[in-house]
Amino acid sequence: MLRPPVTERAPEPGGRTRLRRRPVAIVAHSYFDEDPRVRRQAEALVAAGTPVDVVALRRPGDAAEETVGGARVRRLDVQRHQGAGVGTYLIEYAAFFIRASLDLVRAQPRRRYALVQVATLPDPLVLAALPLRLVGVPVLLDLHEAMPVFFASRFPILGRTFLEFADAAPINPFASGYDALADKGVFGALLDLAPDFPNKELYCFNTHLQSSRQYDEVRAKQLAQIRKTIARTLRNHRAATVLCGDFNVIGERAGLQPTTEYAHALARLGHPRDLFREANPNAPGFTWDATRNPMIPKDDGDHERLDYVLAFDCVPTTDDSKPRVPIPLLFSRKVGLAMVATNLSDHFGVSATLSFRGHVPGR
Repeated sequence: MLRPPVTERAPEPGGRTRLRRRPVAIVAHSYFDEDPRVRRQAEALVAAGTPVDVVALRRPGDAAEETVGGARVRRLDVQRHQGAGVGTYLIEYAAFFIRASLDLVRAQPRRRYALVQVATLPDPLVLAALPLRLVGVPVLLDLHEAMPVFFASRFPILGRTFLEFADAAPINPFASGYDALADKGVFGALLDLAPDFPNKELYCFNTHLQSSRQYDEVRAKQLAQIRKTIARTLRNHRAATVLCGDFNVIGERAGLQPTTEYAHALARLGHPRDLFREANPNAPGFTWDATRNPMIPKDDGDHERLDYVLAFDCVPTTDDSKPRVPIPLLFSRKVGLAMVATNLSDHFGVSATLSFRGHVPGR
């Protein structure tokens, strides 16, 4: 496989030359200082000695170009329109697409990029780097979110947040519990629930924690990061909040006795309510079940509850001694398992129908 040179000889006064590293360009349809994933990537490259150019959105009052954390940030005159209709989103994406493509074309003769990395959303933004790809510059697509799911949401998405976990199991593809090719974290989307619930919003967070029983300490650190993320997100926007996903935390042992890790997990998150257990106090709720799911090897005899839908009644704080700030309360009208053998997952999903306290269905 051909690889472009990451270094080149640059001319200096007197006819001499010196060896320099070619820069990497990162294109992101986001505000650079609000995008921790892109910011950490840029900082890591800079720390490794690679110059970095970031092409991003520009808010009113932001500098058009400045150096942040060693990265050269060029902000294009395009802003987000959260909560707008699809047409407005398409116009916004098109404006950023055209400006980003022109920016890369103008910069290439001077910067001679070794690589262009394009972060989604939107997925077609990767085509903004096509002119550079045609002259041999490699292009990397960094998928932050699933674009089809983003637009398929029944409710308008008013905002979103994402945190990639700083802690994970040791990288060993032959060890049990290593999640190959998985950069895990927590993703949150703020949903406008009208017309079903006028003037109501829901923050829905989803996560997938480290697998394998031997990595309970890694999961504990990931749970602490989730708590901080939710607390920071709700600091200025108090909406009803749920956290769901594959926690890889066993809920109960024989006799439906809660495990120590399960109890600690709820405490680390700020004591949210387990909606399945609340609605089904006597049901096992196994989401990992070799006897019913053909995706699990038959010799695996485990029956475990690993997947959850949790509801928060208060904004989680970083310190349990601090006052608890209430947020709109949710209650479960129906919570069960989506026990359909689709051959798509080795876990059964948890299905929850939710409402607000005091809300009369149909109004």
